[in-house]
Amino acid sequence: MATDVVRLLDRLEIKRSHVVGHSTGGAVAQILAIEHPNRLASVVLSATWTKADAYFRRLFTLRKELLQRLGPSTYLQAATLVLYPSWWVARNNERLRQEEAQNLAAFAPMDIVASRIDAMLAFDRSSELERIKTPTLVIGAEDDIVTPAYFSEELARLIPAAEVKLFPRGGHFFTQVRAREVQQRRAAISGRSYPGLISVPALLPATAIRNSSRNW
Repeated sequence: MATDVVRLLDRLEIKRSHVVGHSTGGAVAQILAIEHPNRLASVVLSATWTKADAYFRRLFTLRKELLQRLGPSTYLQAATLVLYPSWWVARNNERLRQEEAQNLAAFAPMDIVASRIDAMLAFDRSSELERIKTPTLVIGAEDDIVTPAYFSEELARLIPAAEVKLFPRGGHFFTQVRAREVQQRRAAISGRSYPGLISVPALLPATAIRNSSRNW
């Protein structure tokens, strides 16, 4: 996907951009910052990880098994429970049910979704993070149980001069739950206007660009 982003920049004739990568999109953003630093003005790594550890492997191995054993509908319903904080699910239940139905209608073949999980488990550019010189903001939520806050802290430690901001709550999709605060923090690093802003979403079972941050 990093190559796809570079091709998109070329097609749009954007020489340098502010890149925001959420979750799996944050892994893509890490690759961009390592391999194509001249194309980035700044980078925001949102709710992402360095490399799979024992917790991450347990979670995603279970999610893959859930998909394969019980199918996409149960997979998506279970995803809601880990992607959002409990209180937000309670307040937005009907909205989330509608989103689950939309995502189910556009769900990718199960083997493709399973292969994406395998790719996430294999991802590891941690030994190269010290090469990143692009101004970097790392953001996460302390109650995120998909990519726990310690991943954000590790990214900030390994990337020279990176800034880290942890929101006290919001879950994995705190970018929706705390949208206004997240936007304000983004503005602090990339300026109040967003020329050439490229948002790299979480990898999804369907069309990633259309549904920029839904259940994957």
